[in-house]
Amino acid sequence: MSSDDTCAYIKYTQRKVFWSMTEWCLDGTYIARGHPVLTEATNVHSFTTATANYIETAKDSIVRKVAGGFQHKLHQDKGLAHLVVWVTPHYGPIALVCETYSNKLSIEKWRFGTGASRATGDG
Repeated sequence: MSSDDTCAYIKYTQRKVFWSMTEWCLDGTYIARGHPVLTEATNVHSFTTATANYIETAKDSIVRKVAGGFQHKLHQDKGLAHLVVWVTPHYGPIALVCETYSNKLSIEKWRFGTGASRATGDG
């Protein structure tokens, strides 16, 4: 890296339970460091409605490089995770219902050598 390089990061969160962050360095045109560093993690989100309590978690999360990187103008990565929802109804007999949605959570990020970035998510 030269002294003119700058480093930055972008973090994106889906449903408060799955997030992905990418750090990268740039020189104003190109990605100026080896493959950008990808980080992923999961959290637990709990919320209560009039009928039930819901606990959402993300399982089996993965973030992988899709395109670009060192000496390219672009780096793109994609994160996937299974959404798991535990439901405890407030009425009737005590019951715990678990629903799993395969790769329901997804995050895509694009980083450019100019320093610009954008991200989208689904799930």
